[in-house]
Amino acid sequence: GNRLEDLLRLDLVVGIGVRQRVGKGGIFAASVLFTGMWGAGTMIGPLLVGVGMDLLGNTWMPYLVAGLYALYLPVFFLARR
Repeated sequence: GNRLEDLLRLDLVVGIGVRQRVGKGGIFAASVLFTGMWGAGTMIGPLLVGVGMDLLGNTWMPYLVAGLYALYLPVFFLARR
């Protein structure tokens, strides 16, 4: 399938798991949040990696992606507290 179908399928699977935790009313908010964050990530991620590659060169791309995840993980775990 294409990427839109994959996104909708993933949204459905995540939605089923979220519904068990937040109830029927929260599933709509969770779906909107998930789709919005996916869209923001598809716009911001390539921009950050592209700027990094322009500054540091193509060989640094794996390190840039790993660095973005390294910055994200502490925020994720701190937000879960």
